[in-house]
Amino acid sequence: MQDKMKADYEAKRTPKQRRKPSKEDVVFKAPDGYGDHLDHFTNFFDSIRTGQKVVEDAEFGFRAAAPSLACNDSYLQKKIIH
Repeated sequence: MQDKMKADYEAKRTPKQRRKPSKEDVVFKAPDGYGDHLDHFTNFFDSIRTGQKVVEDAEFGFRAAAPSLACNDSYLQKKIIH
């Protein structure tokens, strides 16, 4: 059945159409001189000055760090951490 389907596919398409389409790689590069520390501190100090919330608050940080901390504890204690 697979051979029949492949033969049907190849009969309906030219060799050029059968080639797998390729896409260029997407590469992200930060602009020259960009520093993520500057963005972080700017956001932090702006939130202090204006009283607005920071972009990444303590809950965000905890949720980002907790799985890694649990993995480390699990490894060191040689047991499952819930």
